[in-house]
Amino acid sequence: MDYIRSLYGDLPCLGVFAQDTSSLTEFSELGKIRYQLIGKHGYIILPDLASAFVPSHLRSAIEELITAGAEDFILDLRGNPGGRLVEMMQVAGLFTSGFLWRTVTRWTFPLPYPAIGPIATDKPLVLLIDGDVNSAAEGLAGALQSVKRATTIGETTAGNVEAVLPFCLRDGSQAWIATGVLAPLRGATWEGEGVKPDIAVAAEQALEAAIDFLNQPKKP
Repeated sequence: MDYIRSLYGDLPCLGVFAQDTSSLTEFSELGKIRYQLIGKHGYIILPDLASAFVPSHLRSAIEELITAGAEDFILDLRGNPGGRLVEMMQVAGLFTSGFLWRTVTRWTFPLPYPAIGPIATDKPLVLLIDGDVNSAAEGLAGALQSVKRATTIGETTAGNVEAVLPFCLRDGSQAWIATGVLAPLRGATWEGEGVKPDIAVAAEQALEAAIDFLNQPKKP
């Protein structure tokens, strides 16, 4: 260092900045989303699919957790009442692609719905569910389970997957009307049945069970 200084004198230095990821061992928040790193597991609580900027906030949380060293993800849907179909499709699009759902109605052919947007991660994913998961949150869990993108752990969801669509009126207002029920692209609807967990445990034990599951040695 003294040799360099003797040749060039004191030079202005450039700041070196690194993201401090230690704080992710405690909960961070983006909107209503809370997330933290538990060991090597990215844990995210998603309380609803109706709040503003849910998909973009979730994407940012995933990216931060990956930077912090997350090797897999646990998405906690317990108690999630659901929300809008477009948010469901955008959140699913963070983890997978393609057509995942259809709406079953009496007045038209089934309408297919795709996951929307670029995938944020292909790392292993576990969803925590319970009997208070409703509507679009059930559709999210059921779709990711049906295409084997996620493992569901906890209790069977509520079985309330009515598809509510907006109809535009002449005065510019909208009427939101339940027009059918949500179902996977192939197979029976979750209406009245709910999404059944791949690993059934009491809801309050679901997080611990998810960590145990993810810590198991992976099959070759």
